[in-house]
Amino acid sequence: MRPVLFLPHATIIDCGTSRTTLAVFSGGRRGRLRLEQHASMPLAVEAGQEGNWLQKTSEALLALSGRVKPAGSVTVVLPPHLTLMKMLNTPRVEAAKREKIISFEGQQSIPYPLTDVVWDRMISGENPHGFNVLLCAAKLEVLDPLCAALAAAGLAPSVLLPSVLALAAGFGGMLQPVPVRPTLLINLGARSTTLVLLDQNGFQARSLALGGNGVTQQIAEEQGCDFARAEEWKLGDTNSAELAPVIQGFANRLAQETARTLVYFGRPPAPENPLRLILVGGAARLPGLAGLVAKQLSLPVELPDPTDGIEVGGEAGDFDREADRPGFADVVGAAALSLRAGQPSFNLLPPRLRAQAGRRRWRPRLVVAAGLSVAALIPAMVHQHKLYAAAHAQNLALERELAPLRLGAVRSQERQQKTIEAQRQHDAWRKIEEARTGWLRFLGEIQAKFILTGDVWLEQMRLATASEGNAPAKLAAEQPLKIAFAGLMRPGVGSAPGARDENYQRVRHLLESIAEVPSVAAVEGERFEPVSAGQMRFEFVVVLKEPFVL
Repeated sequence: MRPVLFLPHATIIDCGTSRTTLAVFSGGRRGRLRLEQHASMPLAVEAGQEGNWLQKTSEALLALSGRVKPAGSVTVVLPPHLTLMKMLNTPRVEAAKREKIISFEGQQSIPYPLTDVVWDRMISGENPHGFNVLLCAAKLEVLDPLCAALAAAGLAPSVLLPSVLALAAGFGGMLQPVPVRPTLLINLGARSTTLVLLDQNGFQARSLALGGNGVTQQIAEEQGCDFARAEEWKLGDTNSAELAPVIQGFANRLAQETARTLVYFGRPPAPENPLRLILVGGAARLPGLAGLVAKQLSLPVELPDPTDGIEVGGEAGDFDREADRPGFADVVGAAALSLRAGQPSFNLLPPRLRAQAGRRRWRPRLVVAAGLSVAALIPAMVHQHKLYAAAHAQNLALERELAPLRLGAVRSQERQQKTIEAQRQHDAWRKIEEARTGWLRFLGEIQAKFILTGDVWLEQMRLATASEGNAPAKLAAEQPLKIAFAGLMRPGVGSAPGARDENYQRVRHLLESIAEVPSVAAVEGERFEPVSAGQMRFEFVVVLKEPFVL
């Protein structure tokens, strides 16, 4: 009788920007991956509504968990917009010093308090001066709601993996043992683009805020249609003439950023450069995009099939090679990491959940050890197993009842964050509106004071210099805005000729009334000078309150 070979399993959850995928893999024949179960669901998240991504993903996870039964460890692939990615360089020093350097550089590179993020790093390759280090971080305020949504769907992740590592692992396995020549992978997603350069020394990576949703939004604006209709136009073959300028513009930006990335990686594009260029991702399907990029970079561009190297089992559900191929590169890479090399050492799972995942991994081994130690007590073990099964069933029933409550908590947190953001935007708009209308109010009030005083001739109004404002030039930028006024005070009707004291009192009254204007902080630099025919020349500087903008 042929012995049964129990192969390891891994569950992969790809939380993409525009699609959520849940798949179970095992080790197939001749070292190939085997897709055992699969379910996928698109997310109706339009450009400008990215704040709904977590809600849409939570709903998709609840639906997909009812169609796929998880097996083995659970790895979640995080989309690029949730992670901050940095490439660091460290010198060739001993391991202990290198770890100190990486920790210091990591703290300097993360623009948030370390208590608010989860971050990890790994040596991704070598360079002539030392080592390339990949650093990724994600904010806890984003990861915690996502993990709560996973728990609500009955999915307990052991690894949160950045998509850049899944991409590098997937194609790194396809190009084993090492790439024949340097290979640049370009994963064109809905909101961002990830570039990974693979060579015999490892890999380097970069992320761009350039994605297919931008093309869809531009088509919707030019054609006057909704986002869904524009998406159909973008991927169709019947509107090539209308879409050509849009795709050409996208190709131009992609080629420019690719050339800039190669220079940053130390491999500028040149005719003699034997670089291999690979496009994957949903936006790679844009009609004619590969040819336009190849022409601008003078490099051949390939559109491989990430599903070529996997076997598909009979229970793979709705898996369709043609429909699922564009966004399947990250899923294949995460499965390769989980099955071929054990659990990935790179993990953005929050510490408290990582401890729980560690206990879950040890639980089967403890059960086996306990079984061996009490082998003589088989009847008691059977009884305990029944009790455990009953308790497990009760636990599942309780989880089903708690799932809607957890989802409601996630949505409540989202609403609270939206309220805070709306208040912040309202305050910002209010300040802008006050600054925009401040000049009109100020000039109207000054004019009213002149009219009320009477017989005032304004000759000049200008911005005061630093010297006029009694401030050194180097401090002028830090001072409030100041306006210099100059003019003549004419004798009033019925005034005696040469009524100098009367004009002086009228000027003083004018300055006092201007000082009472709400937007005026102070009046300074007053100068009075009698001139002919009973007139008096005056100059003064008005110091304005905030906010005033030029």
